[in-house]
Amino acid sequence: MNASLKQTIYYAAGLVISKGMALIMLPYVTQVLSVEEYGVLEILLVIANFSCVILGFGLVGAMFRFIGNTNSESEKQKILNVVFTLVLIISGVSFILLQLVVDWGLGSMPASVTQTQLRLIIITLVLDGLIAIPLSYLRIKDRARTYFLLTLSKEIAQLLMIFFLLENGFGVTGVIAAGAITSIIFVILLLLISLPEFKLKFDYFLLRKLIIYGFPLVISGIAGFIILGLDRWLLANSLGVEVLAHYAIAIKFTLIVSMMVQPYGLWWYPRRFSVLRTESGLTQTARYSSIGVCLGLIAACFIGLVSPIIIDLLLPKEYDVAKQYIPFLVICMAIKNASEFMNIGCFSEETSNTQMWINLVCCLIAILGYVLLIEYYEVFGVIITLLFCYLVRFVLFYWASQRVIFIPYPNKGLVDIFLLVCYILYANQYFQATAYNLCYVIFSMSVLMLLCFRLKLLPQVTKLVFFGKTVQAV
Repeated sequence: MNASLKQTIYYAAGLVISKGMALIMLPYVTQVLSVEEYGVLEILLVIANFSCVILGFGLVGAMFRFIGNTNSESEKQKILNVVFTLVLIISGVSFILLQLVVDWGLGSMPASVTQTQLRLIIITLVLDGLIAIPLSYLRIKDRARTYFLLTLSKEIAQLLMIFFLLENGFGVTGVIAAGAITSIIFVILLLLISLPEFKLKFDYFLLRKLIIYGFPLVISGIAGFIILGLDRWLLANSLGVEVLAHYAIAIKFTLIVSMMVQPYGLWWYPRRFSVLRTESGLTQTARYSSIGVCLGLIAACFIGLVSPIIIDLLLPKEYDVAKQYIPFLVICMAIKNASEFMNIGCFSEETSNTQMWINLVCCLIAILGYVLLIEYYEVFGVIITLLFCYLVRFVLFYWASQRVIFIPYPNKGLVDIFLLVCYILYANQYFQATAYNLCYVIFSMSVLMLLCFRLKLLPQVTKLVFFGKTVQAV
């Protein structure tokens, strides 16, 4: 097995296990917590996600950008050291400031959040900012096995702690506390492993370049959060935490689409600039990016088909309403995924201003859509807004990227696959019985995969290995 494939498998296994464990816990958590409590938990997670975007300051993206553009090992190490130093400063200052404003923040919550819960969330998000740099370092150094083992250990520890705290009646606070405790343990472990590789270093000119590149990424991240984050806040504020809980369950299943594609992204993103600079860079970039888009469409189709079955079998009946939202939301995720794999031209520029302006435009569309449509269409008002936002975002990213560097993507084949996925998800509503659903899933996914191979959007399998013997594939 070649090294690249082995790394991809490690990344895939790490993500499937970590995210999969959260999904495994979902039936248990929804049984233990009431619908209202689950809505409160979702509000806390929204706060954490928003804060992580700001505190991350776009440094991970900037680090990959500048490291990918240099072949000097000493320069790569210098960038790592400067980023690590900056993250330490940001984490320490933000921890103090956020703890000071907790009481003020409680007054603006759309749900019954306690002071303890907010303080625990602050601990988790500050430590996650520290964790991101050593984990990124492991990816840059191609230490996929270590990345996998560390991520796996953290998720198992957090799962066990959530189970213990919920069984002992700690409720929502227990779930948040489990995240904070495991983050403390994990950051200590990561620093012990990678600290010898880092040194505290200041370099004004490099720091300035990182901030100039990273700041628009923060604005883009905030805009991205508003598109997929503000929706939950406004739903809770306008329609209550019960409606938010139903929508949140649909979002949980929808985000599996990104999770399924992310292992490939973890392998491809750090390499895309290096590949682009090679002699056949344009063709190779088109090929690898198209594979990512195709995988996103396959994942969206699969999750859109199986999620209603899982909800019927494993979740309380109170969450059945979530099934009607999932087909539309997985299409949103597929479009979002396509824009992320086909935007390399924007990220090849010296600054990230283009991404920032595109995301700001979509952010304004989202705000207007949520404010105007939630009142009349409730959750479907959010879904209409998301579909329109992600379509606009894709068109703008594709257009802007192609202006910088023209990449010969197989557009016709990708559009054909997209239309087939939409049709498959639409037709699924006519197969309500679980047995019929399963047959339809198998048939639909088989047709989709065959078409992807037929259009050469996925790598062609020419050899199969059975028990050590190589067999030619047809």
